[in-house]
Amino acid sequence: MTYSVADMPADCSSSLTPTEQYRIEVKNETDIAGWREEARTLLVNNIPPEQLDWTVRSRANNSQFDFGVAEPPKLSTAAGTSDFRVAKECLRLINTALLHRNEDRFDLAYRLLFRMRHAPKIYQNPADSDGKRLSAYAKSVRRDIHKMHAFVRFRKTGLRENREQFIAWFEPDHHIVEAVGPFFRNRFTGMDWIIVTPEASLSWDGKSLINGPGGCKQDVPTDDAVEQEWSTYYRNIFNPARLKTRAMKSEMPVKYWHNLPETALIPSLIKKSGAMVQQMMEKEEQQLVLGDEATVEHRTKPASLEALNAEMATHTRSISENSAVNAVFGEGHGMPASC
Repeated sequence: MTYSVADMPADCSSSLTPTEQYRIEVKNETDIAGWREEARTLLVNNIPPEQLDWTVRSRANNSQFDFGVAEPPKLSTAAGTSDFRVAKECLRLINTALLHRNEDRFDLAYRLLFRMRHAPKIYQNPADSDGKRLSAYAKSVRRDIHKMHAFVRFRKTGLRENREQFIAWFEPDHHIVEAVGPFFRNRFTGMDWIIVTPEASLSWDGKSLINGPGGCKQDVPTDDAVEQEWSTYYRNIFNPARLKTRAMKSEMPVKYWHNLPETALIPSLIKKSGAMVQQMMEKEEQQLVLGDEATVEHRTKPASLEALNAEMATHTRSISENSAVNAVFGEGHGMPASC
């Protein structure tokens, strides 16, 4: 994103009084393009963040603290006299952070951009409060996306025109449903599916990726044949010898468990893990003993070095063209000088 920022013209400075607050409204919680367009215009007109109150159209009328907040006057969109370029790295950071659930994210991102006019790399400063907070938002969003990739569980609902139909319920922490669309489309292209969340839904019919309104968990089936297969698979791959309960709960937080079919098995598997490990060790020891008995060969001691060399050559299994057949014996750390 490239745009220009200039000091506010003298004839425009009187149109905004420093004591007034102005509401800037975007269409919805994920209207990043709308926010960027508004931010570009505000920066061109040198509007300080202290005079702005960013909000979303869907919740604009629900606020109880709108007294004295007015729509800003029409601002100039013309380019100024100096260029202000934002690094792609910073844009990626902002685009990700704006999917966070905290309502101050639009104000925070604009404030950081406004300050970057005079300190372009301030977003990289770990000691800067705005940059640090925005980075924390982005990190939380990325983690939420990772969890949605990992913990969505589809349930089969039927068959239509030779294509299997699936549905899933998920409860993300942030506004990430639209962002994860390409991942699920590319991974589950061959089936029709719907992912329902409280805020939004996402569906794929083999041709189009469609964003829709949210729904209720009660509208999503609770079990099916695929769920039983998934539970069987999880039971079979469970390795009690590698069980680390704290690490497991860190990677698979308990708040997701009520939507995962395999988590119903976890308490019993953990309870039985000690006995399962003991059985595995006893079985392994038995296999080692049987293996030793089957491979032990009783040989007599060779009478000479020539006999030992002949025996070693006989037991050589694989010899390449450039390898010697006979073993070479010697003493000490180095080869004889004659060699």
